[in-house]
Amino acid sequence: MCEFSFTMNHTITKGERDDALDQWAVDNNLFEAYQNYRTKTESAREERQKAILNTLDYVRGFFEKVEEFQRRERDDALDQWAVDNNLFEAYQNYRTSTESAREERQKAILNTLDYVRGFFEKVEEFQRSKSYTCSQEADGIRELCSTLSVLERQLVNNLLFAYRTEPSGRFKKSLAFAFADTNLLG
Repeated sequence: MCEFSFTMNHTITKGERDDALDQWAVDNNLFEAYQNYRTKTESAREERQKAILNTLDYVRGFFEKVEEFQRRERDDALDQWAVDNNLFEAYQNYRTSTESAREERQKAILNTLDYVRGFFEKVEEFQRSKSYTCSQEADGIRELCSTLSVLERQLVNNLLFAYRTEPSGRFKKSLAFAFADTNLLG
């Protein structure tokens, strides 16, 4: 039976940890299997990150293009309705007053998507860097999490659950949502 004698502590860098794990795998004739596991895990993490960023880009595009198309179509129909019912001036006043609220909502959505994208990019920097200790990485990610608003945190949790990496190192897109499994540090 193999024993892992290296004690994980939070004072070594992730690079030093990886070197110690490599040595442990060599000492126990598990180097090839360990490297395969590590490669699969890293690949799944990268695939998850790419999927999350692609999803954010897609949703951003959706809000930029689809809503504008639907709004134009709706506005044309409502303009015609207002003309047909001799309410054009009143309708124009109403539309002008609601336009700024719509623009503010659209801007808030796009800003949230951009902020969450930047958040995931910063998390990726922490996770990729071999110069941080595990504790420094966790503290940095916790600090990043503390900057999220309630809506941003909800979006992050949804994305992390929808695109998660299983313990086997396999990337999995989720079809159902049960938020108990979301863990940013995992």
